[in-house]
Amino acid sequence: MVLSEIVQKTMNQGIQKHLIILNTTLPMTELGVYPSRYGEIEAQDDKKIYFVHGLPGFDNAREFSLIALPEKQYKGFFLLQNLENEDIAFLTLPLPEEIGLISENDLKEAAMATGCPVKDALFLLVISIVQEGPKAKIYANMRAPIVVDIHRRVAQQYVMINPDYPIRYDLT
Repeated sequence: MVLSEIVQKTMNQGIQKHLIILNTTLPMTELGVYPSRYGEIEAQDDKKIYFVHGLPGFDNAREFSLIALPEKQYKGFFLLQNLENEDIAFLTLPLPEEIGLISENDLKEAAMATGCPVKDALFLLVISIVQEGPKAKIYANMRAPIVVDIHRRVAQQYVMINPDYPIRYDLT
């Protein structure tokens, strides 16, 4: 599956609904301005995503904000920015469930293992961009998606039990 197909499917109604719910402000809360290596970002308390266990390798990084990248070439990508340490940020891509990169059963398993109802789960793939010769390659970590409960605003990176999913799935 190529990147353009994933991005196109990411813009579908189901993913957009989850992202809208995740970014909906209920009562107005205080707006915080946080430094990041990409400049200052604003996040409201009710839009923060909390990682109860941190992320593997970043155990103390708990509070994040999910920010859509404004550049046209990065449409569909989101920056998962840590609000406690400006140097911790991850490029992510919402996973459209219907494209089948990860089986429906494995996605259900990930949601259940993280305590998230499947209907409330937003699955994010962590993306890496690697310069290989004259070209940049874009890879997705299929082995360990991030499961976000869009209503409770809690998340966890879940390492799949199924070993068939690569850590570096080529999207280019």
